[in-house]
Formats: sequence, C-alpha cells, structure tokens
Amino acid sequence: MKNRFLINKRAFSIICLCAVATGCTRAPTKSNEIEQPVAWGGLSVQQHGCDVSDAKCAVVLLHGFGAAGDDLVGLANVLRSDRETCFVFPEGPIRIASNSRSWWARGEEGFENTRKQIDSLLQYIRDLNADCKIVLGGFSQGAILSCDFLDEDRESIAALILYAPSGKLRRKLTAQDLSPDGKSRPSVLIAHGREDRQLRFVDGQQFKNTLLTKGYDVTWVPFDGGHTISPQAVMRTKRFLKEIQRPSSTNN
Repeated sequence: MKNRFLINKRAFSIICLCAVATGCTRAPTKSNEIEQPVAWGGLSVQQHGCDVSDAKCAVVLLHGFGAAGDDLVGLANVLRSDRETCFVFPEGPIRIASNSRSWWARGEEGFENTRKQIDSLLQYIRDLNADCKIVLGGFSQGAILSCDFLDEDRESIAALILYAPSGKLRRKLTAQDLSPDGKSRPSVLIAHGREDRQLRFVDGQQFKNTLLTKGYDVTWVPFDGGHTISPQAVMRTKRFLKEIQRPSSTNN
C-alpha cells in the first residue's frame, strides 16, 4: 500500500492561500532553484528556496513508501518563512513502479546502504556550508529512516521532523545512545493521526514518551486524521523551524 502524503485538500488550500497564495502540489520554478534533479550522496534530489551554500538552515524531507520523489515538494511553499532556508527533497533509490519510490526493499534489504546515502547527503551539505543548521525528517517510511539519526548531536543535526513514524527503531539503540551524554541531542517534532490505520497512533505516542524520558526535547502534534500530514502539523512545523533557527532555542 502506498504511503503517499495525503492531506485534506480544502483545509490545506486555505493554508497555502494564506501562506504563499499558491498551490501545494509542486513548488514553482525560480531562477535560484534547480530545475533538473542533482545527485547528492548518490541520490537524485530537488532543491527549493535559496542555494544550500547560502542557507542558514537546510531542511531535508524524505517521502513515504510508494510515493513519487517529489511528493513532499509542495511543503516548501508553506514552510518557507525567510530567504535563508533551503529545502532538499531526495528521491528514494528503489523504483517500485513508474512514479513510485521506496527507501529500501521490504524485509530491511538495502536499509543500511540507504542510510549511508542519507548520511553522505548530509555530509555534502556540511561540506558546502559548515555554518548551516540541518533539519532531517520525513513521512512514514521517510520518518522511519530519519529516526536512525536520533543519536546525532545537535551540531550535526539540529532537529528531526517525524510525520507518522512507526515508533520502532530500525536498529537497537543503547541507553547511552538515547540519553544525553554531554552533547545536545536534536530537537524532535512528532506528528501522528489518531485514526492512522497503517502505523498506529499509540505506537507514535509511546515513541514520544520514550524520547521524553531519555531527555529529548519533543514537540508532540497529535491530530484527528489518518495516515497523513495534517494542516495542523504543517503549521506547527513552520513554527518549529523558526524556533530551531533562533539562538539557544527551546521548543514548547
């Protein structure tokens, strides 16, 4: 079953009109945007907003299982609040159908290779712009992959945005990995629909509680809805990104 980014079209259109007066299916092409996909870490990506070399913050968002590589691109229009934020949308390396991608095959095959590609992509951003804050996140399978970077310190990854994560880590983290050990861990936003029938809401809620007990700074966004990204989650993410970019910011 495809885990595409689904959203209440009427509600989301109101947000788009208020925020950028444009649709959310695809970001418009500008002179400072890359029209053709480029390979970072061996992955094809789309970049929107300012160039990463000029950015104060780079937001890397990973689509869900079975979605097109540009499935989340429209979020850049709504989440962008300044001219110094770059949005990067990688495409899953595994083709399922003509316009459907996956980050790894079922049964965990290829997960570690894809994890290394994302790690390489993030390092590429650091090499281009050492002062840029990096935010990593995604929806469903993309969120699950992002969870594998929870043990990074905040200097490497400032924050994680997890839309409908499974609540189960792909690799077992030790208590030392999860608990603060003198390094500031990434801030985390978790958004999950109460009626999600693909990845259970209760698992996301338990995952949030686990991170809180380990000392993580967690922004929890439950909402009425299924396996989707709600307008509420989108607008809270926009505020979350502003908080991340403030010096010594704290999330509520």
